[in-house]
Amino acid sequence: MLFGPWVQRAGGGKMQVFLQATLDDASRLIPHARFYPDPGLDCFLHCLPQSITARGLLTRLYMDIAKIYRSPQLARIEELEAFLAQQLKAAGVTQPLFDDTARQGLYQATKGIPRKVNKLAMTALRLAAARNAPLVDEALLLDATAEALL
Repeated sequence: MLFGPWVQRAGGGKMQVFLQATLDDASRLIPHARFYPDPGLDCFLHCLPQSITARGLLTRLYMDIAKIYRSPQLARIEELEAFLAQQLKAAGVTQPLFDDTARQGLYQATKGIPRKVNKLAMTALRLAAARNAPLVDEALLLDATAEALL
């Protein structure tokens, strides 16, 4: 996400737009880039599937969330659940991987901050895989929270 130029609004006045782009780190190609009217989570959730369509399913996703990135969308647990569902869908997952108590604990531990949500969710999923657990439950999330130092 980068600050873009100031553009003319349809109703008059000017507004700044923001460039959301994805970069294939191996080839240095840009599968998708677009200017958006705000730097929120919605533009990321629109941009990522466009990149996957252009370049194919990801084997790994690294997110560098810059200072300007703001996500008021994760202000409630419902938004966190939608964010998790979107991330898992983008990874090709079709079944739930977190039980209700784990999702609530994930929200409480991260305060809905996307960077922390990603870090704790990845740690919990790695622990679940190591323990052959079909779902991340509250106990597993507590272990992941300790390991992720949140």
